[in-house]
Amino acid sequence: MLAIIGIVAGLALPALVRSQDASKEASAIGSIRAIFTSQMAYSATAGNGNFGTLEELAASGYLDGAVVDGISNDYEFSLSEDGTSFAVSARPLGPNAAQMRSFYCDETGMIRWAIGAPANASSPVLGN
Repeated sequence: MLAIIGIVAGLALPALVRSQDASKEASAIGSIRAIFTSQMAYSATAGNGNFGTLEELAASGYLDGAVVDGISNDYEFSLSEDGTSFAVSARPLGPNAAQMRSFYCDETGMIRWAIGAPANASSPVLGN
């Protein structure tokens, strides 16, 4: 009986880990979309045509402060901006990071992904 329980647990654990990783990836994609939307709203209003930092987006009320710290749901977020352009990336953290997707988005609004390396402007577009 104990052997059967061990076998079932051995089969269920990888599925549980994959499910958790998928949930973390979905959360990261949602955060990337929220940052993009916040950048567009900030640029059209408070930014006077310029994009802002994560802190500026949060201070202006366009972005929830959860991502401003840089880490959310086992993903590290970074934003670079020079006023007229921006790039945001989400890099997975933790023991399964090498098997999880990283994400990238810029002012084009296309979310890009990569596995095992940081996503960038030449990575595949999400959904393609």
